[in-house]
Amino acid sequence: MYRRFTKHTINNFKKILVIRIGAIGDFVQTLPTIYALRKNFPDAYLEIMGYVPIAELAKGKYYADAISNFDQRGISYFFRDPELSYQETELAKSLRDYFSSFDVIFLFLRSSGKDFYENLKRIKGPEIILFDPFPPDGERVHIVDHLLESVKQLDLKISRRIPRIFLQDDDIDFAAQFIENHDLEREGNKRIVAIHPGSGSRKKCWEVEKFAEFIHLLRKRMAVTILIVSGPADRENITILLNKIRNLLVIPDMSITKVAAVLKKCSLYVGNDSGITHISAAVLTPTIAIFGPTDPAIWGVRGKSVRMVKSTVPCAPCSADERNLCKQQVCFEGITVEDVFAAVNSILS
Repeated sequence: MYRRFTKHTINNFKKILVIRIGAIGDFVQTLPTIYALRKNFPDAYLEIMGYVPIAELAKGKYYADAISNFDQRGISYFFRDPELSYQETELAKSLRDYFSSFDVIFLFLRSSGKDFYENLKRIKGPEIILFDPFPPDGERVHIVDHLLESVKQLDLKISRRIPRIFLQDDDIDFAAQFIENHDLEREGNKRIVAIHPGSGSRKKCWEVEKFAEFIHLLRKRMAVTILIVSGPADRENITILLNKIRNLLVIPDMSITKVAAVLKKCSLYVGNDSGITHISAAVLTPTIAIFGPTDPAIWGVRGKSVRMVKSTVPCAPCSADERNLCKQQVCFEGITVEDVFAAVNSILS
């Protein structure tokens, strides 16, 4: 929903709320938009409401003064049909007071967000900007550029279109201690290669057997230390990988900020189209991203040291519905171990 704001209204934006839910990659791709808000409103208070473990990537790291939890009691009332005959008092008073304290709220929600938007409008105080976080079907615009359209109506200067994560000193110190504790920078073998064989969707994963072959080839041809990144959705792939290859160190459960800090210490990262891959690029680690069914023109990883290994079969990329129905992912079959190693060689040779 687009509208033009007067300069007077924009100049009065002293307290800004960004509501952004979604997976890790969705949040990372939104960082240039939040950066634009911070850059253009340097003295404003900026808060992000989302999933706290993910939003921690922005708290105190240039972007956000504070973060708050979207998944809290009372939020569900804002998703109710505003035309239904229920009393406004059902919208939790604490949340009404909270939302009304802001001058402007950026609401990144899909179609379900329309009810949320209408209920927010019943609260006196903030300007509400609703924006669909996904490009329209058939429009091949990169997600970062699409999300930046949300601030276009404010006539803001856009100075960054590449996501960046700014780590704090304690994050950096933790990563250095992690590397030392696990003896990852052995004498004569200082290069660490992080590998993430998983993703939020199994349909976006290169075969784990190929990851195993790739690790064997990497160890054979290069003096590197391998570090495996794992998330809650990756346990099956990690188990298969550990059964095929011995002496692999897997990053234990830790906050996403600490994972980002460890990745920053690595010489290279290799992974699927996943949130962790976007984090790697955003901390400026040279990154290789493997794309099968998803469209790099929309979801591609952005960064100065990023290589994308893409499928070349005619059916790729495909829609989410087609991807979910696909029984034989030939898009990944066409990506060989040598293809990925060639990308590695272009960076580490």
